[in-house]
Amino acid sequence: MLYSCLDKHFKMRVSFFFLCVFFWSTSFSQDFEEFQPLTITSEIPVNISKDRFPTIDFNFHSRDPNKIQDSNLKLSEFLGGDQKEVLDVAFEVIQDTVDYSDANKCVLILLESLRHSDKREQNKTFEKALNELFDENIIRPGDQFKICTFSHKKNGTVLVSLNENFTDNVDKIKSTFKPKSSYNNRSSDILSAIEEGLEMLSEFDTDLPKFIFLLSDDNISKKEAKKLWDDIIKDANKRGVVINNIKYNRADNSSHDVSVLSKGTFGESKILTYSSGRLNVHNEKKKEIKSFIKKTLSNAVKHSKGINYKVSADLSNNFKDGKKYRLQLDIAELGSVSFKYKAPGNWVVKQFQVNTLLASIVSALIFIFLLLIIILIISSAKKRKRIRQQLNQNLIQEQQSLKVEQDRINQEQEAFKKKEAIKQESIKNRREAEKKKKREERLVKEMKNIGPFPILKYTYEGKTREFLINKPIVKVGRKEDQNDLFIPSPNFSRTHFSIRFFEEKYKIIDNKSTNGVLLNGKKIKEAFIKPGDVIQIAKVKFYFL
Repeated sequence: MLYSCLDKHFKMRVSFFFLCVFFWSTSFSQDFEEFQPLTITSEIPVNISKDRFPTIDFNFHSRDPNKIQDSNLKLSEFLGGDQKEVLDVAFEVIQDTVDYSDANKCVLILLESLRHSDKREQNKTFEKALNELFDENIIRPGDQFKICTFSHKKNGTVLVSLNENFTDNVDKIKSTFKPKSSYNNRSSDILSAIEEGLEMLSEFDTDLPKFIFLLSDDNISKKEAKKLWDDIIKDANKRGVVINNIKYNRADNSSHDVSVLSKGTFGESKILTYSSGRLNVHNEKKKEIKSFIKKTLSNAVKHSKGINYKVSADLSNNFKDGKKYRLQLDIAELGSVSFKYKAPGNWVVKQFQVNTLLASIVSALIFIFLLLIIILIISSAKKRKRIRQQLNQNLIQEQQSLKVEQDRINQEQEAFKKKEAIKQESIKNRREAEKKKKREERLVKEMKNIGPFPILKYTYEGKTREFLINKPIVKVGRKEDQNDLFIPSPNFSRTHFSIRFFEEKYKIIDNKSTNGVLLNGKKIKEAFIKPGDVIQIAKVKFYFL
């Protein structure tokens, strides 16, 4: 038991040793990939080189159109739980995109259009609002606008272009603005519409900032909304497209919302006043639509641009110990963000920084000690393997013995069950035979009480024969082993008919024969018969006497 415990302890030491050796050996050749500037997030990539450390570089991106002043930026580092301001910080603008005045833009309006009766108010209200906005000069010279309706895919696409090309010609846009849909559905394929819209904007060759205005009721599941967040937002930001969203907020769709799409692409979203969706034009919603689009367009370019910054700093911490340390970037009026960086090297490297000679001696002693432990572990592992193999072999033999015994028991039980079943079946058949015999004896006695047994007299193949009916049931047919009276004629069915003693009378019954049964010249299914009656099957006549 003690040996086994020591073995586990040794294993942990060996694993730790090799991890140390691995990081030690790799720390001196570690280089970090270059990073790309990002919008301020909860984790900022930090560019660290072991040769330049403790100098670090990182980028951040601000959506604020105003440049951040040096005095408004502060960088702090956390060491041992204490926060300390980094004094040596270089701060510069990588790209200045401040001027938004009178800037033109490229806008794609995606208008949901469905023929369903529940969508009438939505369709009419959106159309009325857009028509009035066209008359109020929301499209300025130099802008590029295009309007597409969408519902569901037809011929491989979901978008239907109302004006063929992007244009700033308001009259041309108004003349083609006639939304129409052939789909009588309550919901549309919003996901495909946005994907096609991004592709359409990507293919349009222009340097203008690009925007999408999604006008719909956002009838989209949470699963699809997540896909929008994971895929479309990433695609939109990659293509530089800002998505703005208006949710009509009709009854039964109030729980659906993809405003996350606008937030993720730095656009704006608007949820209109809740309504039943049963009016022709909802004037209050129309005003909200116009106000939102005007406001958003006036600030559109501002949302598409931003400023990239680069920060270089010399930290107080110069230990190459491979640990993660926290920094905090504070920007006046924008807030603060904490992020981490990982120092190059590892714990072993740090020890060599502090005391090179002592670290070397300790490392050598640890290596020798662990080498002995490894030898001990290998020996122990072989011994345990032999024991396990023997135990497994014994277990297999016991299981095989148990299986043979269980099979024997099962066979005995099965044989007993079969024997009992045969016995019970024999008893049952014997009882039924006794009952049948008693019933026949009773009926035969009744037959005798009403007179002598009747006779069937018939002629077949030139010979006249008589058959005594001395049983309660007499079967007649061409199958010898199934009938009391065997007539090997092809005109007879296997069991053609039966004569039964029933309520002190005799009854003839047609057993669903092919050629049927004639009684005194009339076809019957069953009937009581009396002496003198004639039964006929094809050319064979039976006289009931």
